[in-house]
Amino acid sequence: NPDYIFLQYETTENKNPKVLEEIESNPIWQSMNAAKEKKVFVNVVDPMAQGGTAWSKTAFLKEAVKNLSK
Repeated sequence: NPDYIFLQYETTENKNPKVLEEIESNPIWQSMNAAKEKKVFVNVVDPMAQGGTAWSKTAFLKEAVKNLSK
């Protein structure tokens, strides 16, 4: 059961634009510690940048450290 979740989501890359809302309203999702404790971080880096370059990895890690340090 994760204490933190970092989720990258881009509406234009998904056939169902409401998929994030559906995930968040799912009872399984809501039962997770991260969701209950409001420790789900969506798009800490622009979703279009995530996944490719060294810059995007570094930017994501900086945001992760910032959020995990709260």
